[in-house]
Amino acid sequence: MARPHPDRSQPGPHDGTEERPGPPAVPTVDQLSADPALAGDVRRLIERFAAEAAATTPAGSGENLLTIPALDDDTLDELSRFAALLVDANRHLNLTGITDPEGLAVRHILDSLLVADVIAREAEPGGTIMDFGSGCGVPGIPLALVLPDHPVVLVESRQRKSATLGVLAEAMGLSDRVTSVRARGEKWVADQVVDTIVTRAVGSVVDQLDLLSRKRSSFRNLIMMKGPGGDEEITAAGRRVDKLGFSPPARYSGALPGQAGVRIALVFRGARP
Repeated sequence: MARPHPDRSQPGPHDGTEERPGPPAVPTVDQLSADPALAGDVRRLIERFAAEAAATTPAGSGENLLTIPALDDDTLDELSRFAALLVDANRHLNLTGITDPEGLAVRHILDSLLVADVIAREAEPGGTIMDFGSGCGVPGIPLALVLPDHPVVLVESRQRKSATLGVLAEAMGLSDRVTSVRARGEKWVADQVVDTIVTRAVGSVVDQLDLLSRKRSSFRNLIMMKGPGGDEEITAAGRRVDKLGFSPPARYSGALPGQAGVRIALVFRGARP
């Protein structure tokens, strides 16, 4: 089956980053450092946008609204430090095209955190989260920072990117609960048992369900992070969702800060009890 195309319904830019040609450029932990000025800028933006989002969330808006969880000072520090380390790692290997403070705060950090409360409600205590096609470690590493009781596996098929994610996790002091694995997501999960799979910019709804339909016994929840086009994809999929062994998904939605778009999360049930 053809590899799924990137999901163009995602809010924000799709820069189509690829690994730079040439010899392996995986940095070591000692080579990475977080620029304090950048980390400080990102921290202030995360704090500001999170406060604005909390202030504008309608009362009684219901459980199907995606919201940013409460963030204490230590977590804010760690999230902004990750953003700065990611930018530094990006000097060695092209992980992301988003390196400005607002883009890091909104499109990498806060976007990832919009599904944290959904995972906290739906996942079993201590259940493993799989970041399918992790890319630059997002949403997996930000989720690990706000959901410390859940081990996170970053599954990335490109060797140098996978190795760099492992270095980032080590530099963050997360090696005891964040693991980077080089593999195709659908192949890796076939031999594993996880609680929740999270995908972002991996492929269309049907493409993803097709990849995972025969692996449903390996997971409890599949959360697809989509842009506004996610609703159209579900409508277009029609009966194929049922034919692939899945029930209609639970739907959550929320606005990204800074008028950066709308995030839709589709939660499908796997076959794992």
